[in-house]
Amino acid sequence: MSRQTLFSRYRLLPFIVIVALIILATIRLMPGMVVSDPVVRIMVTHKGMSLPDGFFLYQQLTARGITIKSITPGPDSLVIHLENEEQQLAARRILSHILSAGYITA
Repeated sequence: MSRQTLFSRYRLLPFIVIVALIILATIRLMPGMVVSDPVVRIMVTHKGMSLPDGFFLYQQLTARGITIKSITPGPDSLVIHLENEEQQLAARRILSHILSAGYITA
């Protein structure tokens, strides 16, 4: 086999590898970008107020039939991840009764 035909066969190999890596990275990252849990974000209205206790909120919401995936602190907020949109609406309604006027749910 001549040297010229050997190199001409592999001329497209770097481009094929790059395209394959881009496709694999896109497939790998796509589920994280598409799937998002319904969340309720609790923020304070006045500077200096502390966020409510996550365990207290967990107890109150689960006692009323709300399934909580997780409660995580965010920057200046508390984020509650829920199962679906119906539970998100129910949790907002319940939290509006539980929390004082010093908190906002979004």
